Amino acid sequence: MAFNWTVDTLIRAATDLNLSDDIIGDALEELESDYISFIHENSLSWIKEANIIDDNQIALILILRSKIDMIPASLWNPTSYRNHTEWIEIHEISNKILNSLGINKRQVDSKLINPNEILKYYKTRNK
Repeated sequence: MAFNWTVDTLIRAATDLNLSDDIIGDALEELESDYISFIHENSLSWIKEANIIDDNQIALILILRSKIDMIPASLWNPTSYRNHTEWIEIHEISNKILNSLGINKRQVDSKLINPNEILKYYKTRNK
């Protein structure tokens, strides 16, 4: 389950910028609370123990977390999310991580629970 939540959080950090303000606003709301738990060293260590991610991916995820930590409250809105350089860097890092995991599908799917099913699902879907 930790892997699913981590992937969902990464997807929210790399959400399609062409989505409506409402959908991006919802993604930001989820991201604001989820990144604290799901891209944290403890969650990542569980995923690593399952041999799903490696040390390089963990390091990049923790860099992403620190970048999100530094986003001021005034930039947690759809316009800034699409256009501000700090958010653009976060999108790029998140997409790099998702690509390194072989995840092509960039849509949250909370129905999946088993990490192997989740990884197979994300890898076999197109963008």
